[in-house]
Amino acid sequence: MAQNPTQLATGRFDLKRYDPPAVAYRQHAVKMPQKKSIHPRRIIPSVQPGPHRPDPRPSSELRLDPRPTPLAEAPQPHASLAVDPNKLVLVRNVELGSTADNDTASHVGEPSVASNGDIVFYTGNWYAAVSSDGGATFKYVDPFNSFPNPEGMEFCCDQVVQYIPSIDTFVWLMQYSEKPAGGNVQRLAFAKTAEVVQGRWRLYDIHSEDLGIPNAFLDFPDLALGQKYLYVTTNVFSGNQWTASAIVRLPFAGIMSDTITAEHAVSRENFSFRVAQNTGDRAFWASHQSTSELRVFSWDEGATQVNIQDVPVASWSADDYTSPTPGGSDWLGRADPRLTGATWKGDELWFAWGAGRGGANNRPHPYVQVARLRASDLQLLENINIWDQKSAVCYGALTSDADGSDVATSYAVGGGPINPSHVVGFLTALQANIFTAQGQRGPNDNKWGDYLTVRRHQPDGKVFVATGYTLQETHSPSSSDAMPRFIQFGRAKNVGPVLGGAGPVVA
Repeated sequence: MAQNPTQLATGRFDLKRYDPPAVAYRQHAVKMPQKKSIHPRRIIPSVQPGPHRPDPRPSSELRLDPRPTPLAEAPQPHASLAVDPNKLVLVRNVELGSTADNDTASHVGEPSVASNGDIVFYTGNWYAAVSSDGGATFKYVDPFNSFPNPEGMEFCCDQVVQYIPSIDTFVWLMQYSEKPAGGNVQRLAFAKTAEVVQGRWRLYDIHSEDLGIPNAFLDFPDLALGQKYLYVTTNVFSGNQWTASAIVRLPFAGIMSDTITAEHAVSRENFSFRVAQNTGDRAFWASHQSTSELRVFSWDEGATQVNIQDVPVASWSADDYTSPTPGGSDWLGRADPRLTGATWKGDELWFAWGAGRGGANNRPHPYVQVARLRASDLQLLENINIWDQKSAVCYGALTSDADGSDVATSYAVGGGPINPSHVVGFLTALQANIFTAQGQRGPNDNKWGDYLTVRRHQPDGKVFVATGYTLQETHSPSSSDAMPRFIQFGRAKNVGPVLGGAGPVVA
């Protein structure tokens, strides 16, 4: 396999702090401005076909029951937990119904979440929400008007949140629109847990100029945590065409002191970086080199140079994501092969992406492929397929627990006999998957995605919080009436300290 096949352009820049007025939290989501819509799909490079590589250990089918158990009908906790401590338990499964009521949640939902104790912060297109009771109830944020706009820009869309436990800091990333002359910002807002409740955030903007690519549009952001750094990734577009992908790392010490000097690395060859969550003192991220080779990057937190290695994986297809719903819409009309999930677990790296029908195992519908690698030498350990015989699976997100024993996932299933629905589960030993909600219809605009989220619930990191969404018949079939969900789940043996609600669902 190739070592250091290419070099990334690197650099440093300082970030300037802004102190806006406190954010107002509202009882109901603010109705989305009528002029807003998801911006046109910008064009990322196609993944080149690679040599055929078989999968020596094909994954078993999901065998999901498409009938989720309502929480009100779920077994009570104590008897269930005593039977099997490794069962999957849903602690919370909460609708953020005000967003659907006010046409604020797009079919391209992109929901994200982070939590610390009873404080939960949740985002999506085009809303944000906060809970101070562990996600039982939410108040809402208007991201269009919460902060002063950068010159020539306004809030656009993509949002991502994280929580940094070592410095007790929530991170809220917001993407802003393109200026008339080109260029935009990815805005970072930081707040301690107590400050989140007060609505007090401090702001820093990453400009396309900071990355050495002036007048370019930054899109598809993500956040990941290392031992001492926050990692921000973004695609970079000139007009409608992809031109680069960038990773920016910000030291926790600088975030604490409000004197941030960031470092960045930029690739003109590989697109849509995805950094492994919980990655320790060496950041790992990946992009596709071909349909049978993954390019893996690593960046020691004490080094300036990025290392690169190409890793063979089982062949998959970058074509044919079509997945008709019972009503005839194609819910994967926006799907593409960019990576949507990555995590580090012990000495393992897990990278996930959506694959088209076919591939090494001739899957009958689009599915999620996961490359499980040994982190010490980047040897492939396993090709994992999350697949179903009758429906498509897509938008898989990943994280790992604090013990390094579990990899948790959040993904969407739909097409064939069911409408787009949401699932959480575990991909490690004693695998389990459970529906949080079944959709009642497909998207009339043939759009879904582009990402979901699963995070460690802090402070113990053994239980998880996740995002998902569905479309319900009770709302008008507009392109902004999705029903987001906040989910908290874990193994039965770990959920005792956070149990709430009417009793968990056990899978």
